[in-house]
Amino acid sequence: MTGIDPALSAWQLAGLGIDTGVDLGKLVETSTWLAARLNRPSSSPMVQAFTPSVC
Repeated sequence: MTGIDPALSAWQLAGLGIDTGVDLGKLVETSTWLAARLNRPSSSPMVQAFTPSVC
């Protein structure tokens, strides 16, 4: 994996009590949707943790 994982970053910031304004559920849902459209699993550990049957 390269770059910064937006889902993981948003989750970590939320865990620190920092409000990002990001809906984590929607972010995971969108990432899962995109991975399905690309016909490949998501490389995001955050997305894999929340959707193990898809990834």
